[in-house]
Amino acid sequence: TRAALAAQDAALAIYPASGCGRAQVQMHRAETLIRSGDVDGGARYCASVLAGLPGEWLHDGRVVWSARTALAIVPHALSSRQSVREAREILAFSANQR
Repeated sequence: TRAALAAQDAALAIYPASGCGRAQVQMHRAETLIRSGDVDGGARYCASVLAGLPGEWLHDGRVVWSARTALAIVPHALSSRQSVREAREILAFSANQR
């Protein structure tokens, strides 16, 4: 986990704030948090990133796919947690705005 987070920090340091590649790396971070057992933290991070994206980035398949992938690994027993539900709602709303 530490190595993945460090690599993501390094990637975020070089990606411009104006590109959707940054959002994709942030979705990878959400997935890393979830995989490490921090389901609430990962889901909240995913939701926060999605909520802050410019509308046109929500049409980028790489960002949407990365967000879906991050949320898809939430263990079934934890999928009803409020943080996970909220992240999925934001993602669904974003997908419907296409």
